[in-house]
Amino acid sequence: MKESVPGYRIVQIDYFINKMLSMQKEHTSICTASKLLLKSEKRVGLVSEYTFECTSCVKLITISSENPKAPKVNKASVWGTLSTGGCYAHLQEFLSVLDIPSISNRLYYKYQAQLSENFESILAEDIQRAAQKEAELAKQFNEVDPDGIPAISVYADGRWSKRSYGHSYNALSGTAVIIGMRTKQVLYLGVKNKYCSICARAVNRNEPAKEHLCYKNHDGSATTMEADILVDGFKQSEHNGLRYKRLIGDGDTNVMAKIRTMVPYGSTVEKVECVNHCLKNFTKNLYAIKKNVKGVTLRARQLLSPDKIKRLAHSTRKVLALAASIGNARCRDLISQVVYCVFGSHENCVSEYCFNSDQKNNMQAEVLSTGLHHHIFAALSSVMAKIPQLVPFETMPQSYL
Repeated sequence: MKESVPGYRIVQIDYFINKMLSMQKEHTSICTASKLLLKSEKRVGLVSEYTFECTSCVKLITISSENPKAPKVNKASVWGTLSTGGCYAHLQEFLSVLDIPSISNRLYYKYQAQLSENFESILAEDIQRAAQKEAELAKQFNEVDPDGIPAISVYADGRWSKRSYGHSYNALSGTAVIIGMRTKQVLYLGVKNKYCSICARAVNRNEPAKEHLCYKNHDGSATTMEADILVDGFKQSEHNGLRYKRLIGDGDTNVMAKIRTMVPYGSTVEKVECVNHCLKNFTKNLYAIKKNVKGVTLRARQLLSPDKIKRLAHSTRKVLALAASIGNARCRDLISQVVYCVFGSHENCVSEYCFNSDQKNNMQAEVLSTGLHHHIFAALSSVMAKIPQLVPFETMPQSYL
């Protein structure tokens, strides 16, 4: 008899209890004076197989901690770890704290490889379905280019992490995504890596790298990853029967420059600036004014309160929403008036965007005397310059990006 089974285990409770009761009932029907004792435990990752021995007839009976016909726990543990951004070491540490014997390194990476293949296969199927939906919708709205290919609008953005502790470091990996405007579904997802541990180890040892799955696919800087990934996505669009006629994104000019020179139909792609990105940069510039101790007077910085910054961005957004109907020139005029509106002067306000008329204190004179209006107009100049690209008033869904 095995004296004890230390620690904790993960058990498929419904299966385990029913199997135990069924096993006990079946055995006592043929061996009435028996008692079942635990003889051994055999583990495969997080799955345990328990062998019981009858004290009377010495029969061995085996039961698993989960249904062997539908095993899940090992694969699920790897899936859960990857989904939360973890790795084998994180799973091992977590299980150690719970006093649960860990899955082996070999088994973990076996399931990781399987999941990777599954994810890629499912992603490819989802992308194909999304492309078909986008193509159907484009045809319904007669959005087809001269070659008869559906020409759609897409959101696109990229990310790479940064680390700063005394110095600034860019990550060795980056990702970017292209999303259909109408379906809000992924049409392309790409990842670039500048580093492969196996290749790096071989270089350090001055020996050829062994055969392996190498993830290194980028030699440029981290800042060029986004543009390179999106160019790849635009190049592959025709494989799904689409062309991306409008790119809704941030103000990264490198992306458009590469698309126009490296994508076969790139010269026909129209850039639409994302309103969210534009106003985010505008707000950032306003806070920079507030922090500018040397170039902005104290009173001007006091006037530019967080509430005023919020109102400036909000009113500017409302004006941009009117741009398509009132024209670019009128839009610029109204945005110029926003500065005075927010600080209490409503002589030239338009009701569609003025939410500040409840202000009784007109601070326009102080704004002018402190020179604050010059700084705010300088921040607004970048918004005004982009009005032609902002006229469709498109905003990228931040939850996707």
